[in-house]
Amino acid sequence: MTRRVLVVDDSLTVRMDLVDALKRAGLDADPAATLDEARRRLAAGRYDAVVLDVMLPDGDGFEFLGELRKTPATAALPTLMLTSEAEARDRLRGFGKGADDFVGKPYDAGYVAARVRELAAAGEELSPFGRPAVLVVEDSPTFRAEMVRVLDGAGYRTVEAGSGEEGLALAAGERLAAAIVDGVLPGIDGAETIRRIRRDAALRALPCLILTASGETVDEVRALESGADAYLRKESGAEAVLPRLAALLRGSAPPEAPPVRSLHSRRRLLLAGRDGAALEEVAAKLAPDGYDLALARGPEEAANLVGVQPPDAVLLLDAEDGADGCARFRAADGGRDLPLLLLAKDGDAAAATRALEAGADDVLPLDAGAPLLRARTAARLRRSQRADERREAE
Repeated sequence: MTRRVLVVDDSLTVRMDLVDALKRAGLDADPAATLDEARRRLAAGRYDAVVLDVMLPDGDGFEFLGELRKTPATAALPTLMLTSEAEARDRLRGFGKGADDFVGKPYDAGYVAARVRELAAAGEELSPFGRPAVLVVEDSPTFRAEMVRVLDGAGYRTVEAGSGEEGLALAAGERLAAAIVDGVLPGIDGAETIRRIRRDAALRALPCLILTASGETVDEVRALESGADAYLRKESGAEAVLPRLAALLRGSAPPEAPPVRSLHSRRRLLLAGRDGAALEEVAAKLAPDGYDLALARGPEEAANLVGVQPPDAVLLLDAEDGADGCARFRAADGGRDLPLLLLAKDGDAAAATRALEAGADDVLPLDAGAPLLRARTAARLRRSQRADERREAE
């Protein structure tokens, strides 16, 4: 049975964007522009998840969430909140009302769809006899629809993506049996999409078939060198995919929960400090890398948010007590193992050493330029990923 999702947002662009992304991810999605419309839809039918904007023209999303939690029919309905506010206090308020997750605007539609799939499926076991899930990454709606028709008719469950970036985001949150990737895509092409799959510990064993409209041998060689397991020309038609796909799946292990988190999952960063202007400045420098950013006004608020929505890394903005702040954060529940970067005003080498000894993983100037800040943050996240992979291999 296809899961149904209600998307509640007053922006027509956001509603249509998310409805399209959710449908490509194999979910039924209905839009609602107001809370009143959302109430009518919920009263008229069953939903498996809700995507809910925080600010709506006829009310507060948080208060509506509280209303859902007090109603027996919707008390356990998984709810993902969308917000343009990065303040930790707003997220804490939402979690206090019963939110299951938060995603900040601007959002990545593929990531939202993948996260909603996870929430809607929470608590359900994947049967070994269930329909194998196949990711179809194809920018042509016509050819993609034909692929879906053929695969569904053959007993597969399809997950659709219109670009390589969207396909990677969906793959990061889905237990897939195989991927079928068009060679020519907007943004990163099919070969690069498969290279990124092969570099990802959570996805690298995924059987991949690449499609192309070209008949050149050199293109087949390039596709296979990218890490694809099989190659098929589009002129052969969608039906020709079935025997190739069956051959790929023969002898393959059934999909399991990935040992580590995918590199292509959207990363959450928590920025903590008492200077609001400095927090906003650092957030603006990091924004181009697509992180989900939350801003905490002080260590207590940061520790509270870590308890309900653990980030992938914490950036602590120092006033004068960098080493003490690092030590307090490490001592807090949930703060012991998170990557911790200190952005310090004081350029004194001795102060940096004290901060490292107190638990910081890296120290850099608070006024560091955007390129350095982004590079050091990305490097720390990569080290954390590699550490997860090593622990899994032990």
